[in-house]
Amino acid sequence: MAVGAMNDPDPGGGTSGGSRPGARPVLAALGVLLLLATLLVQRIGAADVCTGIEAVEALVVQRIASHDEWMFPRQNSGQPTFKPPLFHWSAVLLQRALGFPGTTGASVRLASAAWALAAAIAAMWLARRALDADAAVLAGLALAATTPFVGEGRFGRVDMALACWETLALAAFVGWLGARGTDDGAPSDGGTRRAGAAWLYLLALSMGAAVLTKGPVGALVPGAAIVAFLMLERRPLDVLALLRPGPVVFGALLASAFYLACWWSGRLEFLQRQVEWENLRRFSGDLGTMKPWYYVVPILFGAAPISLFVPWAVGLALVGRLPAGDGAASAGGRGVLRLLAVFWLVTVVFFSAAAYKRRAYLLPVWPAAAVLLAAWVRSVDVRWRGLDARRAFLAACGVLVLVNLFWLPWKERRECRGGSQRAIADGLRSTLAPDEPIHLQGLDEEVFAPLLFYLGREAPLNETGTLAGAPPGAILLTREAWAAARLHDPGWVEVASFDQGPAKLVLVRRGE
Repeated sequence: MAVGAMNDPDPGGGTSGGSRPGARPVLAALGVLLLLATLLVQRIGAADVCTGIEAVEALVVQRIASHDEWMFPRQNSGQPTFKPPLFHWSAVLLQRALGFPGTTGASVRLASAAWALAAAIAAMWLARRALDADAAVLAGLALAATTPFVGEGRFGRVDMALACWETLALAAFVGWLGARGTDDGAPSDGGTRRAGAAWLYLLALSMGAAVLTKGPVGALVPGAAIVAFLMLERRPLDVLALLRPGPVVFGALLASAFYLACWWSGRLEFLQRQVEWENLRRFSGDLGTMKPWYYVVPILFGAAPISLFVPWAVGLALVGRLPAGDGAASAGGRGVLRLLAVFWLVTVVFFSAAAYKRRAYLLPVWPAAAVLLAAWVRSVDVRWRGLDARRAFLAACGVLVLVNLFWLPWKERRECRGGSQRAIADGLRSTLAPDEPIHLQGLDEEVFAPLLFYLGREAPLNETGTLAGAPPGAILLTREAWAAARLHDPGWVEVASFDQGPAKLVLVRRGE
């Protein structure tokens, strides 16, 4: 692949084939982004925060916003947070910029939606770089039709921020390749060298920020994909060219900043929780295991029918058989597509090898898959009863967009039906005095994280595990635990009960 071919041949905005995009593709791209934004934000706060996996992140955002604990926010019982704080910072800043009076489910989810929109812009840029503006529109439409992508963009977790930074890292690498010059070693002019340095700093920023979002995996996966791509292209010297001291030092300092702060301040429990437990032990299976083929169904049917063709497009791009336009720039376009295919494959293999798996772990592959789908649709010249591949793709995307528009918000509310813990929090607030302490006994803090979020105050665990040794204040425990405890501690009385949520709960106080 000729590196110089990855440069835009038309600085004035032409496509990879040399034609000017005009106003219509630009307007179409803006329309697709507006469509995606609508899918992401409409009724985003209609469903309660009712899953522990979302509530634990919302609690961190709530803690930062209410106590200004920007560096080392802790959870309810003083436990360290599970993830580095970059996503939570973005959520707090966004909710303050939008004027939210406090942390809500919508304010946390809007941060994910913003990261999703940024990831889509990066993916569309990659499609534009590989092919043309029309492909960028198709890639954006594919993302709007991808239910896992839109669904996670409406969910208050760190995964979408990670997907954005990894996609941006790939875009920065592509930009750097385009600024490299030619394969014959001819020197680039000063402007091109400066552009190459800027792209490298963006690459360092993206990988460092990915680490600050979800840990070392944020740099490990895209870094491994970039190295694998260069080895596949038989360009090992470019691996060394990436290691310019300035960007490397900048990226390393950014990626390690939070961990160094933990070490210097003596908060080693944060390092243990986030590096050992959340990364090493999850990968090794200490926290649970799933089958190696766990991801087959999400990959093939996550956005069926269009997702069924993603592995085929990946394979074609890997062997260089996925066309990327005409003319001299086509070789560079095929290189971009091969890079995205390598990234897709490395990500899938890495997380398939991990013992513990979640569908959201594959979220970063969907922007790359959208670009590959756009290229594949452009390359297929098949007609069936008057319907060509492009129109069939657009029709499928249209149906999936409607699914994401109507079914996703309904699904979110339905999953909370009968399981929301907001009513329990309302009942506790009406029963407890404002300054009366409350403790949880025998309750899993992650399962009841939604309750803690809506309660808006600390309710640490009763570490003694018995009512006799409980600290002052009220105790919240399950009805089964209360039935057993009252036999041994008759000095306690029941003051309220709650049948909502994952278990029937009882609030008890010491008798007068």
